[in-house]
Amino acid sequence: MQTTRTAEGVAIAAGSFLSGAMVSISLLAVPTCLDTTLSATQLCRMWERVFHYGHRALPALALATGGLYMSIGLREKPKRWPMMIAGLATVSIMPFTWIFMFPTNDRLFAMVAAGEADISFVEARSLVVRWCRLHLTRSMFPLIGSVVGLMAK
Repeated sequence: MQTTRTAEGVAIAAGSFLSGAMVSISLLAVPTCLDTTLSATQLCRMWERVFHYGHRALPALALATGGLYMSIGLREKPKRWPMMIAGLATVSIMPFTWIFMFPTNDRLFAMVAAGEADISFVEARSLVVRWCRLHLTRSMFPLIGSVVGLMAK
């Protein structure tokens, strides 16, 4: 019982941290990139670095947190469905990315690869803003998981 309570607390804290880290990218990092350059090449490169560092840590944290919620759900019958929903909400950042964000990501990566060659600042800025909005939407999934997990606690 105490182990489950600890696991619930860890899952809720991890999901909340994950959501906060993701939101900070959309509310702080990307706007800073947008405000500090007028070069399409530099903007694409800055976005690529933000993406790189987020991609290294955040999906793994989502999987670990989602797995923790789901393992609690499998052990605790009264909390089974809320914990499963919390886990699924948390890991939903991945299918959301695959379905809704890949076209934008692919275009931005192509712009990074093109370097100085024929990149429009207007297009680059538009794509980064679109990515930022999609990312902010995606950031809500772990928060939803945390709220559901907290309500089940």
